[in-house]
Amino acid sequence: MKQIQWFPGHMTKALKEIRQNLKLVDVVLELRDARAPISSHNPKLQEIIGDKKHVVVLTKKDLSDNEYTQKWVQTLVKNGSHVVAFDVHQDKIDKLVQKCDEILSEKFAKDYAKGMKKRPMKAMIIGVPNVGKSTLINRISNKRVTVVGNKPGVTKMQQWIRVHKQMELLDTPGVLWPKFENPEFGMRLAVLGTIKDTIVPIELLAIYGIDFLNKYYPGRVSKRFSTADCPIESTDTAIDILEKITRSRGMLVKNSEIDLEHGIMVFLNEFRGGKLGRLTLDRNFEELE
Repeated sequence: MKQIQWFPGHMTKALKEIRQNLKLVDVVLELRDARAPISSHNPKLQEIIGDKKHVVVLTKKDLSDNEYTQKWVQTLVKNGSHVVAFDVHQDKIDKLVQKCDEILSEKFAKDYAKGMKKRPMKAMIIGVPNVGKSTLINRISNKRVTVVGNKPGVTKMQQWIRVHKQMELLDTPGVLWPKFENPEFGMRLAVLGTIKDTIVPIELLAIYGIDFLNKYYPGRVSKRFSTADCPIESTDTAIDILEKITRSRGMLVKNSEIDLEHGIMVFLNEFRGGKLGRLTLDRNFEELE
């Protein structure tokens, strides 16, 4: 499998800003996609975070395979991480605040002993692109985001956002790393839409997605896309399936030729949006090592 490399210039700048602003926060919220808890972990960010208190937040829990999400939470906790699996449609910010308050309790106790009043904790939110940072912020603040002003040392483009009476957030741009040593990680992120579709040919992504579903969630592709006119058979290749999806959805151009590119994007959008069911791409717990 070809190694995927993608590291736009603005990501270098973002990493520098994260490093500079780290000293301003009490805790880091590292967002990862619950469908790929290891593949969506940026080792570069881990290097920068160092010993800073941080919580791994598994976003898009509602799109992930619940059985695997529970196993990943247990595995990550066993390896020393503080973890919260978060569903922006169901869970409230209190779930994150409670976890952060828990790991910062010793710090706040020392501050109290010095006569300092407890203040809202300051958190930096980080993660790879499209992991759900903006959605999370908008959801937990009920779309009534309160900007509490620029802080010393923070660039003018970055602002602290009050999302809870006990928490202020500093958002950061999504950051990938220069290259994926494990090409599987790159493909998983690409099929989930973390990497722009211009980086990896969309046909390869769709084939990867179909092959994955047929292996681990057999029957889902057929259930979603098979029709009387274009039945999907067990002997069909991924390309055969994509052609049938395109034809069954009426995506035709002149002379009744199929618009395969359009059909591929339909499959990818439905794969990413959960219309093919909840799924988890990271299934090998040894990849945590």
